[in-house]
Amino acid sequence: MDKKSSLSLSLQNLDEGNLVFPRTELIPFLRHVDNNVREFTCDGNLKRFPKKFLEMCRSSVLNNKELEVDFRLLIASVSSVEVASNCEVVDGLFYCTLATKLF
Repeated sequence: MDKKSSLSLSLQNLDEGNLVFPRTELIPFLRHVDNNVREFTCDGNLKRFPKKFLEMCRSSVLNNKELEVDFRLLIASVSSVEVASNCEVVDGLFYCTLATKLF
């Protein structure tokens, strides 16, 4: 059975990177991250940061407090109380794991 059979046809077509999200709760957060990246990736920023463009794009996500709050709320909604209340674990997920997966 195809892993993508549960996705709508339009998402299947857009999913060129074979991204499958087992939890629908992730989608709004990832959309917010995507919007942040799209706002940063403009010609003006490319001219301002020609040699560090990707690093600055990554920083724009990691330094966005609204994204961090959204991520904490997401973790609290999908995980056990122990993990959600452990700031060190959540910080590690946001700053290390998210950053390496995005860029």
